[in-house]
Amino acid sequence: MKRTIPATPLKFLTVSAMISASLSVMGCELFGKGSSSSSNVTSGQPGPTPSGEKYLYVTSGSTYVGAGVTTDVAVQTVSRYRLNGTFDRVVFDYNRNAGAGDQPVDIVNYDQKAVLVLVENSSGGRRIDRVNKDGSGTFLFIQNLSALNGVLRSFASTFDGGWLVSKSSAIEKFSSNRGRVTPISATAYVNNPQGACAATNTLVTEVLQGPGNTIIYLHAGASPNNKVALVKSSGYVSSTDCLSTVSAPSAAHLPTAALMHSNGRLLVAYSTGAATAAEIYSYPITSTSIGSGTLAYTNLSVLKGVTSMIELPDSTIAVASAAVGYNAVDQFSYDVSTDILSRVGTTPMIFSEVYLRSISALMVAD
Repeated sequence: MKRTIPATPLKFLTVSAMISASLSVMGCELFGKGSSSSSNVTSGQPGPTPSGEKYLYVTSGSTYVGAGVTTDVAVQTVSRYRLNGTFDRVVFDYNRNAGAGDQPVDIVNYDQKAVLVLVENSSGGRRIDRVNKDGSGTFLFIQNLSALNGVLRSFASTFDGGWLVSKSSAIEKFSSNRGRVTPISATAYVNNPQGACAATNTLVTEVLQGPGNTIIYLHAGASPNNKVALVKSSGYVSSTDCLSTVSAPSAAHLPTAALMHSNGRLLVAYSTGAATAAEIYSYPITSTSIGSGTLAYTNLSVLKGVTSMIELPDSTIAVASAAVGYNAVDQFSYDVSTDILSRVGTTPMIFSEVYLRSISALMVAD
């Protein structure tokens, strides 16, 4: 199979270089500026950004990988890699705010200069930060104690310029002006759904936009409530707002990550301590329904504890494994005719290294 993005193995940093990188980045205050504008891969300092170049951004933080799966201790960083798999820079190190408990759990693009990072902090610091891509600083973007009042899981941009945030028991929406959007006064945008979506309000692991601006979310609660659900773009108010659900392939399959591919299929990764349930399924989906799934990939020696999937510019897919002993990003091609994912090459796109401990999210942006 012809490889469209070369899988250049990442050169491992020496221990001394890792320590140097951490100390260099931690030397600035939380809201301060970066100290360098020259390229220095081993120190983790910012380098120049070629115009129009795309990167793979990676966050390391607390994440949900299914029952019975263990992750390494997260390093609490936002880093980025070139699309050939080589390390580019540390964008932000949340260890600068020592002892605060910040865990970057998801990331979306904001504009040419900044990304937005969803930060989990059980000590009252749950929020969304705006982080400059050049490493020069981070700024508070949204902090809403009423809305961000549960364990934060995932983050997605909406077609109307707003954002969706899934937390342990609901889905919140913020408008483009950063205000909380509530279909019913003082409740979450998707709160305690009923009908076919019933009992999917205890462990919402992922949220994203689907066809026709609908909302897709994953629920990893105990069977039979381990489901993929589709609700109206206007949020959930009554049972008719639950458009469709599909149950996980088995009681052991707990959905942890999802991706709407440009070919129109929905990909869902499942994770659990049971070896037979570490799989990726493909689902046909419309603006009103989700169809039966097809097994697209399974190989426990390659993927375990999948936390994020992202489509790359050439339509291949990057998949992050966060289970201890994995901590890598693999690349897959997608055969639309067979609905099968195939690993590109025989080694990871990005090998396990210091900034990939407990990968919580992937994103492609300039």
